[in-house]
Amino acid sequence: MAQNCHQDPRWSLAVCARGAMEKAKGAMQSSAEQHIFITGACGAGKSTLGRALSRQLQLPLHRLDDDPDFRQMLQHDPPPDITRLTDPQRYARWQALRRHLVHAALKLPEPHIIEGTHILIAPELTTGHRRILVDTPLLQIIRQHLARDRAKYAENPARYADRHAGAPGSAAARQRALRARQIYAGLRPEIDAFRQLPGVEIVPSRAFTTWLPQ
Repeated sequence: MAQNCHQDPRWSLAVCARGAMEKAKGAMQSSAEQHIFITGACGAGKSTLGRALSRQLQLPLHRLDDDPDFRQMLQHDPPPDITRLTDPQRYARWQALRRHLVHAALKLPEPHIIEGTHILIAPELTTGHRRILVDTPLLQIIRQHLARDRAKYAENPARYADRHAGAPGSAAARQRALRARQIYAGLRPEIDAFRQLPGVEIVPSRAFTTWLPQ
């Protein structure tokens, strides 16, 4: 229609204007139907950004880690960064579940903020949607891991005994810091691959307050 509007004088201005409006409406509808995927390393600040963006854009937040199947598997199976080298079959189950969680989130009936590390395993499923990578230095991730571990332990020592991080500099703190490094190392190849995808927005965790108003 655009070609006819420019080249054929028989096309009225009203018809041309209506075509332009329909095209713009279609573009707006396409944008409105997009999810926003937020991913990054464990402890990078994904949930913090997800909550803030959810409030700002008035979109519901969907946390992939809240899925009951994932929570149950997390309780009974070693995490994927451990089984990757020790138990290939369990690792394959982990990866299949992570991919399933992303695929299921795509079917949500309205646009959502979708947050989780699982997005890293299935980046091709996020094509056509807005993609955000929270970029956080490893040392900051470790500090945030330890702070979260201490908060959980203080909340319920019996339930979170395995997350007891002890005092700063203690043997327990060093052990939990090592665990945070191991988790990060297991996700690093996926993070680096996601970073190279076209259109991915890289958001430093320390720039949330300046980035959000954009």
